[in-house]
Amino acid sequence: MIFMPKISKLNRNRIDLHVHSTHSDGRLSPQNILRQCSQERVNMVALADHDRLTPDLRAVARSLGIRLVISTELGCYRNDPTKMEHPLHILGYGIAPSSNKILNKLAALDESRRNDCSRFRQALEAEGLEVREEDVLREAKGQIPRRFHYSGATAKNPNNFELLSRLSPDPKLKYATLRQIMSDCVSRTSVLSPAEATNLIKSSGGFPVLAHPCHKSDGWPTPDSPGLAEFIEEHLPLGLIGMECYSSHHQSHMIPQLIKIATDLNLAITGGTDFHGREGERLGAIKFKDVSTFIDLTDDMLNPRGCQIIYSASDLG
Repeated sequence: MIFMPKISKLNRNRIDLHVHSTHSDGRLSPQNILRQCSQERVNMVALADHDRLTPDLRAVARSLGIRLVISTELGCYRNDPTKMEHPLHILGYGIAPSSNKILNKLAALDESRRNDCSRFRQALEAEGLEVREEDVLREAKGQIPRRFHYSGATAKNPNNFELLSRLSPDPKLKYATLRQIMSDCVSRTSVLSPAEATNLIKSSGGFPVLAHPCHKSDGWPTPDSPGLAEFIEEHLPLGLIGMECYSSHHQSHMIPQLIKIATDLNLAITGGTDFHGREGERLGAIKFKDVSTFIDLTDDMLNPRGCQIIYSASDLG
């Protein structure tokens, strides 16, 4: 059963359900993001840091007239966990801020990833490549470094140019070459499967939404490519409740196609900027022009019966 209440308290149709802070790879602190939301008149925001749980700043947000959603974004593998090829990103909305289950799991992931780092370094150095830890940390931007951070830092190091040109004669494949060198260094315990991620979100009081399904760096097909709808449908038994159709990663012509896929699969339609605070980015810049449904991620997101409370864009105008 789905309720669609009128949202008369929202002053403007400004929502951003995908924002990152300095708790992962964003450039603004959660507090500064809330201040900027107030300035931009964004009245609902989901801080969804990578493999981190948003600090519970709902009281601060309320004082600014903003609805803050306790959220996270979990990175998952699609096929081989050691390769992370074509990864899935699953947003978890409305998680209980004191959920020990998700906090303990995220801490365990951190520990496994720290152990992976030493193996990444050893594998690269065994090939004669120079690994500068300060470069890796710069690539990671506040996250525990992953394999792609090491490949980025190593590829950009001028001391590696000559050797890397021999290891990978095709410059377009240099990052793939570096990832391959480190392919055996990723521990299974440092990566979540989609099923683990969705179960973790649901058991922690939240609900899972598929993030930016056409993000080009994730290697996903476009909406009109064969197989996208079928692939998403395969993951519905895992507990996906919504799909991020509106995103800065989606070209405008993709949005109607994604909305159709979500509608056909009975998924709630959400959206966000994937804001990181980079130059040119703006909170709430994504416009929701149709009557698609959005998850009402407020403090009373779920009623006592556990029914999703969602509303339509037409109720926000």
